[in-house]
This record gives sequence, C-alpha cells and structure tokens, in this order.
Amino acid sequence: MRYFYVDYENVQSIGLEGLDRLTELDKVTVMYSNHADSIKIDIVKQIQNTKAEVSFVEVDTGTPNALDFQLITLLFIELNEEDEFLIISKDTGFDAAIKMAKRQNHNNVRRINNIQSDVEVRKAMSEMNITDELISATEDDDLSEDFIFFEDDQKDGAVLSESVNQISIETPYSQIETIISDKCGDQTCKKFGKLIITGLKTSGNKNQFYQFFRKNLGDEEGGNLYRSIRTKFDDMRALL
Repeated sequence: MRYFYVDYENVQSIGLEGLDRLTELDKVTVMYSNHADSIKIDIVKQIQNTKAEVSFVEVDTGTPNALDFQLITLLFIELNEEDEFLIISKDTGFDAAIKMAKRQNHNNVRRINNIQSDVEVRKAMSEMNITDELISATEDDDLSEDFIFFEDDQKDGAVLSESVNQISIETPYSQIETIISDKCGDQTCKKFGKLIITGLKTSGNKNQFYQFFRKNLGDEEGGNLYRSIRTKFDDMRALL
C-alpha cells in the first residue's frame, strides 16, 4: 500500500494531479490550514473518480512550519516496513527527516512534487521488461553457477555425465524452491521461483521485497505474491 501525505499549503491543487489514476491500494491524506487555497474543479473531479482513499486533515497553526511538523508526526505514527510513504511537497526541509528514517533502516519514505510524477514513474517501470533485472541478477557468478540446477540436464547441447546426474545436489536455491512449493504450491514455484530468488537477492528487508514484486508484477498480482510468501522471507534470506 502507498500512503501519500500532501503538503497542500506548499503544492496546492497541482500536487493532487494524477489522483484519479491511483488504486484502491493507495491512501491520500491532504493536510491543509486556513491559509490553503481552494481546490480546482478538475481536481475535485479526480477526487470523485479516484479509487484511492482520500481524507483531509486540518492542522493547527500559529507557529512556523506547523503543518510540516504535523505531517511528519502523522507519517511516522503510521510508518511500517511493508508499505511505501510519500510526501507530496516541494519543501526540501522534509529531506532531513527522510535521511533520518533511512538511517533507521526505513528506506520506504521519499518526497515527490506531485502524485502525477509517481504515477508516471510507475508507468515507465511497468513498461520495462522484467528480464532486465533478471539478467542483472543472473550475471552474478554465484547465482549463474547455482541456476544450472534449475535447467535440464543439458548444456550447450551436451548431456551431463551420468555420475553428475546420480548425485543429489541441494543448493540454497533448491532449498528456497522447496520453501516456495511448500508455502504456495508447485505452480507458483514453477512460475515465480526465479523471480522470488531475484527479489531475495536484491532486497534487504521486507519492504524492498514487497516493492520488488509491485514493480515487476503490478500492485495486485505483486501484492498477492508478496503476501503469500512474506512469512518465509527471513528463512529464505538466511539461505543466501
């Protein structure tokens, strides 16, 4: 799930552009004060048409940067490892808080200028061929050597020796495949086994693992795959 926190005093209606392209997995909190401008009609229409959950929070004022402090407070109250948290603001003062979050191993907080920019980035990512990331991972020497056991007993047209075929070799990757099969079934393992292993190799925590699936499979399919296997994340990572 993505949480958007809109610094409406800073970005005004332009910060909400793209709202109608969000999904039911998104939650938007518009934080405003009595200094805020009115919302444009086209943005009102986007609010009416969006699948996302949208709420408005009027903040207390009277001190400098009051809205900023309250926005960060709300974000960190809701912060968790599995979801993504985006601040919609042009105010670079938020970047110090984001850096602090990263130092505490929360790499799922970032700042963007408007919702539309995030939509466009995700559209571009969805149009990327998934093999780009798989190729990058399989170029790793260790992974390339171990992946041979996923393939048929042939390499470059030659049949592997009978002595090798008679040996039962259990690699970390075959152990991970066993975990996937036990947890999600053989079909899921066959379809997504290599993708899950790639995600494990490129993810340092559950949130990164979750975002990996969303990026490569989309919000719905990626989210479902993540939820089906997330309880085994630590066990599988320990094998690598």
